Amino acid sequence: MLLKPNRTKFRKHHLILKKKTVKSLKRMHLSLEGISLQAKTMGFVNGSQMEAARKIIRRKIRRFKNVLRIPTIPYTSITRKPVEVRMGKGKGNVHDWVIPIRPGKVLFEIIDTNVNSITRALYIKALKMAAKKLSVLTAVVCF
Repeated sequence: MLLKPNRTKFRKHHLILKKKTVKSLKRMHLSLEGISLQAKTMGFVNGSQMEAARKIIRRKIRRFKNVLRIPTIPYTSITRKPVEVRMGKGKGNVHDWVIPIRPGKVLFEIIDTNVNSITRALYIKALKMAAKKLSVLTAVVCF
């Protein structure tokens, strides 16, 4: 299940992610009490990286089915021209779908109303393992 949008108004986007210096890590508020995986650096995360991280989290928290929430999906397209094609003749075809990431963005969220110390440690371990699959630096935030 490759993550990409069902339909978009425009197929090819301008790539906009301005490099701004962020002095402090702003915390985005979660919808409920929970544990989240939050980005610390700027960059892009594509659909296959999100899917690999989701599979690892699912494998770790097998018994707890309805606690994982993914707040974003890839919505910006990355285009590439084929190899050995001359310059000009328009923009290339859509190569991949990505999420532009800024510091503080929540990538995965685990919401569980009755969390004890054993399940909390399990959730944190699952999120730390999933963070290794992503191309941005992340931190596990507990609320």
